[in-house]
Amino acid sequence: MKVKKMRSVLLVEDEPLIRECLRETFESASFRVIESSNGVEALSVLKQEDVDVVLSDIQMPSMDGLQLLKNLRMDKKDVKFFLMSGHITISPTELHVLGASGIFQKPFIDISDVVRAIANAL
Repeated sequence: MKVKKMRSVLLVEDEPLIRECLRETFESASFRVIESSNGVEALSVLKQEDVDVVLSDIQMPSMDGLQLLKNLRMDKKDVKFFLMSGHITISPTELHVLGASGIFQKPFIDISDVVRAIANAL
């Protein structure tokens, strides 16, 4: 009998309340959740942890989500990467060039839609 591996997500968000809501929603959908508050911290985590997907805010201190994505693509090309933004718009072509799987606009209408979309992408 083959044991199904628990899917894992790295949440990169500088706002603690948003990060907590995302964590709780992903955990209720049976994801293993790792949290980070900025891109620099996330890169450190990614050196130690294998994850299936990264969900990152774009605007953060220390290193923004776009710079995190660029750094990640130099090392781990197989990790799915989704961005979250409240103010920045990125075209589908730009997303593809950057190597992102998609973008979610904040504020979320229903945070569970984000989790479902990511689960479907995996």
